[in-house]
Amino acid sequence: MKSFMHILSLTAAIFLSFQLHGQTMYENVKKAESRNDLAAVASLYSEWLKLAPNDIGLIYNTANAYYKNKQYKDAIPLFKRALESANYINDISTWTSLIECYDISGQSDDAIQFIKQQIEKYPNYPVIFSALSFANIKNKNYEDALLASNRSIELVPQNPVAYFFQGMAYGSLKTYRPAIEALKKSIAIYPNFSQAYLFLGRYLIDYNETEEAISTLKKGLTQGENSLLHLMLGLAQFKLGKYADAYTEIDKALAIESKSGTGISIEMVNKYPVIKTIQDNTPAQSAELKPGDIIVDINSKSARKMKADEVMELLSSKKGSSLILTLERNGNSFTKTITCSDIPKTDAAISFAMRRLSADTPTTRVSKR
Repeated sequence: MKSFMHILSLTAAIFLSFQLHGQTMYENVKKAESRNDLAAVASLYSEWLKLAPNDIGLIYNTANAYYKNKQYKDAIPLFKRALESANYINDISTWTSLIECYDISGQSDDAIQFIKQQIEKYPNYPVIFSALSFANIKNKNYEDALLASNRSIELVPQNPVAYFFQGMAYGSLKTYRPAIEALKKSIAIYPNFSQAYLFLGRYLIDYNETEEAISTLKKGLTQGENSLLHLMLGLAQFKLGKYADAYTEIDKALAIESKSGTGISIEMVNKYPVIKTIQDNTPAQSAELKPGDIIVDINSKSARKMKADEVMELLSSKKGSSLILTLERNGNSFTKTITCSDIPKTDAAISFAMRRLSADTPTTRVSKR
């Protein structure tokens, strides 16, 4: 009896310890997410998954963290494990994330092969045919993409995702009228489908129906703020010579795609934060900081006593905050005062380019005076 009670007590202690550790990991993940530290989020989920390697939710979350941190090859096997479960097999966003990972890794054929294997197991699952359509679009097999989306629609006629991929396939073939009709059907079934508004606007622009494109994109924005919709609307305004309006929309896209801070990422070396990377067009770059610089003090407080997440929280302070950094480079100490600002995320390059383009037009320069 004592032996049984001892085992029971030990099991309860292990379970409690596991729960507490899981709660700590969860809190650390949330902190990393709040400062948009994608590398830390991916690393934390990776460590957490080691504690519960068969937890399907953790498998998916780790895959998604890898995907966001551009660790595409690491994400692939985890997304596949998630999709082989009942929890995620009907989740189109998980399928598209896997396909994106395969495509970026140069393995589009492998994506199609995996999807076809799942179709053999589940021949009447419309979402898998939609996934096959998207994979074929990525692989530029547009006719095959149409066949797959058509099969998905046969299985479920009121299928906004299948019509969306059908529209993408037609649009990629530059057959704009059926592309436009398919995307309109997608929106009619699911009016909150922002991506459908985006591609419908794009193909209307290509089809020289720019006024309708503007109306469509504005309607899409009534469903919620979306940087790509603002950007596409800016492109439409630009095409019609409405440069000031285009400038405004592109600025809105940039505002959505921005975060505040210094533009610094760090790694801990010998208990000190060391600058790992510096993003272009940021306060850190303007201050002429360099990768390898050791951060000794932040606002007169020793950085050696700080954890990595504390350092990143300070370096990601809100716009207008001033940071006094004492740094060391090649054995020499120096001080820099940096004012945090809005920093475009790395995927904002197109918005930047369009803003510069619209700013260079005479009409826009006149309108801003």
